[in-house]
Amino acid sequence: MDITKSYDANFVFLENRSYVHVSSMTHGLFEAVKSWSLGHVERVQVNVHSLLKEQGRYDLFHSESGKEHVKKEYNAIFRLQCGRNVYFVGLQGRGEPVVVSEPYDEKKLIAGCEIIKDRKSATLMLHPDALVINIIIALNKKLVYTLFPSEGYGQWFLARYDLDLRKTRLIEPALLEIEVVGNIGATNTNSAIRLDGESIGSIYFSRNIK
Repeated sequence: MDITKSYDANFVFLENRSYVHVSSMTHGLFEAVKSWSLGHVERVQVNVHSLLKEQGRYDLFHSESGKEHVKKEYNAIFRLQCGRNVYFVGLQGRGEPVVVSEPYDEKKLIAGCEIIKDRKSATLMLHPDALVINIIIALNKKLVYTLFPSEGYGQWFLARYDLDLRKTRLIEPALLEIEVVGNIGATNTNSAIRLDGESIGSIYFSRNIK
């Protein structure tokens, strides 16, 4: 696949992680999109194939054709909608280490959340200007670890999400609800994401991301 543009990210590790958090990957993508003048991102989908443990480079593909042939070279592949246009972007390492770590308090992000085990769901009041992507990831992580603990298994990682960003631009608080709607044993989960009862996307966790 032809690469039309590239963008070098400057990532930091969050807290004690030794890999780049998917929220950092996403915010880096937004910086790349801005530098490429693609317009406002209205919807974003990411498929994570492997953990990124170094500084990364975003590659904007010329088209979707041939994407499957190169996806193994990339840690993550993004599909994004900007207005009427759809773009595909790959993220891979560029051989430079991440040397900075920043504090990151996931518990504070989702303070006040409620886990409802019999409904396999979690809720949290989401306020305007909240770190929506970070909160969604953290809330789903707490829910999944509550329902499917790691004892005897590997760690859970985000494998995929699909999010309609237009529906997350709040002008007043809204109830965020995440519900596990499917799972393959204790290795893969699929969760629905809703705001005030309206679907805004989905998020998948897996123990198979390495």
